[in-house]
Amino acid sequence: MQNQPDPYGAPAPAVPAAPQAVAQQAAPAVAEKPTNSYGLKSLLAAGASLIVTAITAFAFQRVIIYFALLGVYGIYAGLRGIFTAFRVPKLQGLITSIIGLILSIAAIIFTVWLFTPE
Repeated sequence: MQNQPDPYGAPAPAVPAAPQAVAQQAAPAVAEKPTNSYGLKSLLAAGASLIVTAITAFAFQRVIIYFALLGVYGIYAGLRGIFTAFRVPKLQGLITSIIGLILSIAAIIFTVWLFTPE
């Protein structure tokens, strides 16, 4: 009994610090650049709305309203992108937001035109 080590009385061995924690302490925090992704979202929503409206109008003679009204989200994202562009440096995303807004309005007009009775 005398020769066996005492597991409860021995101090715990020191654990070395993780390399990631040491790197975070040494390097200063890098600020992220502000981005404006609303312009791209507006372009994607407007493009999807125009494509779906055109395909369903000419192929099936019926517009799937849920997909055609993606233009409403495109208008929201376009306006949001324009307002956000004035808050970020170099007016980032302003052109794409304006183009997306115009295409979204065109998609909504096209959708409404398809639903008007002849």
